Amino acid sequence: MTRIWPYVLALDAVALVVFWYSLQGPTIHFPWVLLAAAIFTITEMHPLNINDDGDLSVGLSVRIAALLFFGLQATLTSVVMGELAYGVINRRPMIKTFFNTGQTVLSTALPYYIFTGLGGIPGSLTVHAFTLPLSYIFINTLLVSWILALSQRQGLWRTWVILNKDTLAYSIILGIGGLSFGGLLLSYDWLGLVLVGVLVVCLRAVLYQASFNLRIMKDRYLQTVRVLITALEHRDPYTYGHSSRVAVWCRKIAVEMGLPPEEVAVIELGGLVHDVGKVGVPDMILNKPDRLTQEEFDRIKEHTIIGERILLAMEGMAEVALMARQHHLYYTSGGRSYPDELPGREAYVGSRILSVADAWDAMTSDRPYRDAFTPEQAVAELKANKGIQFDPVVIDAFLRVIHREGLVQEGTAGHAGQGRKNTACQQVC
Repeated sequence: MTRIWPYVLALDAVALVVFWYSLQGPTIHFPWVLLAAAIFTITEMHPLNINDDGDLSVGLSVRIAALLFFGLQATLTSVVMGELAYGVINRRPMIKTFFNTGQTVLSTALPYYIFTGLGGIPGSLTVHAFTLPLSYIFINTLLVSWILALSQRQGLWRTWVILNKDTLAYSIILGIGGLSFGGLLLSYDWLGLVLVGVLVVCLRAVLYQASFNLRIMKDRYLQTVRVLITALEHRDPYTYGHSSRVAVWCRKIAVEMGLPPEEVAVIELGGLVHDVGKVGVPDMILNKPDRLTQEEFDRIKEHTIIGERILLAMEGMAEVALMARQHHLYYTSGGRSYPDELPGREAYVGSRILSVADAWDAMTSDRPYRDAFTPEQAVAELKANKGIQFDPVVIDAFLRVIHREGLVQEGTAGHAGQGRKNTACQQVC
């Protein structure tokens, strides 16, 4: 997270200039500002969990309505006060408070300037008002995706899609709802304020129910997946529990790397199902007590492709299927990657995390052809292959996790085994 501070501070510097410029003009009526700030804080306190990011709230509707009714100065001042209050109340990390405050200024002020620049007039609801929610959603999602892409070292477009594929439609609905709220305020004044309050409560109740139903469906789906993986692992007593343990490590690493909650959930699921393709590998190979022959190893390599095909047949599993295919890619292409020659540094971040988690659990577990490595030996193997087989950023995050949990003390890792360098996970993981 510390490496993105310069970008956050640069964003805040631009936001400060915009904030200062926006406050030039008539005197602000602070009672309205304090009321609006309180409303914004309350609406942000309980975001709607349409997906695991949990950052979609009715505050979007209230913000659009406020821009139409109060204008820019009062709205901008109140949302900044609300954002800072929210950060303090929830004890949010400073970097998140700085970023969210800066992006709040820009995603509130810039849509207003676009609205007025195209001929929109504050205090009147015309066709130009539709630019407010559309430009707000565009700027807000772009800024959030930008900072996350930087922190994850991942493409901006992929990050944007992952963050917004489940929430974009809801955001548009909330934005249009904000225009309706603004129309009520402009037409009925205080009565309109009461009506807006009732509608905000009703809208939140509807979206909460939709969120609740979606989560129930996801929970049932995950329960089914876990049953299937458990049945698969019963084929091989040596790897029983492997997928569940790998999923736990995937989650811990992803959280340590600061990935968004939705992507953490995707990566954890990828860790759970990464070996589903082994259903197409004969038991005589999976359970062989000796090292595999080259022909047998070539056969078992197919589990990555089989797994991808199985998972792609399920809706919404594109990233998970990619992890099943890519988790045996080497970070630097050296002829050992399979099933593709693609360098691992170009692979999906979840695949790079899974590669480390998979190798760790494989090395620290007994297998038919060898005893388990000690944690110190396994750490030595990971370090020996850092930047070769494994992503250095992922290795560093993983080492921080295991040091914090006391599995291995810093500076106590053993030496990589003779003749095992670059083979941390050459056999079946």
